[in-house]
Amino acid sequence: MMSRFPVCLVRFDTPFPFGEKADEYEKLAKELSSTNNLLISDVGVEEYGDKFNHELADKYGFKNKDEFPKLALFKQNSLEEPIVYTGEWKVDALKAFLREHGNIRLLLEGCLSQLDDLAAKFISSTEDREKLLEEASKVTDGLEGKDKSSGDIYLKLMQKVIERGDKFVLSELERVKNLLSGGKMNDSKRKDLQQRVNIIQSFRSNDSSGDSKTEL
Repeated sequence: MMSRFPVCLVRFDTPFPFGEKADEYEKLAKELSSTNNLLISDVGVEEYGDKFNHELADKYGFKNKDEFPKLALFKQNSLEEPIVYTGEWKVDALKAFLREHGNIRLLLEGCLSQLDDLAAKFISSTEDREKLLEEASKVTDGLEGKDKSSGDIYLKLMQKVIERGDKFVLSELERVKNLLSGGKMNDSKRKDLQQRVNIIQSFRSNDSSGDSKTEL
């Protein structure tokens, strides 16, 4: 069934998972049940008896069942080499993983739908960037509070890309991620940096269409 979908997110776990990670994964599945081109699935691995799905888990390197749950992202053209998730089991973090590695269009915390659309057009365009920047500026001028702060980040990113080229997006993403993984910081600062990461990831080409399905 995975071959029918461009992107598949698969959890390998015990047959009847429970706990905080299971709750977050279920929330993710419900929120993204209508997302195009995405299959969210579950593989229950039995350690005893018939050992149902045991060989499948071993195939992808999930041999230590004490480390369950394991989460893998499969792409249609590379089903034998999934991308294994190593981040925090929180809905927003899982969405960011899907957005970055699966090119799935999702609205993450701190992002704005209209500016996300403009960012995607901006990064895929080579001739209309000044015009798109002007359009984004008009949108941002009408915002207030936290939305205005987010809008300003979109504008600064567009300006830097025009000045330095597309490679700036990747270098800025790595820079902010390094800050996040660095020393101690308060929750407010960490949240601000994560939202900046989310906005930077809006500057990716994520065109997709098709069916969607959730299996849990």
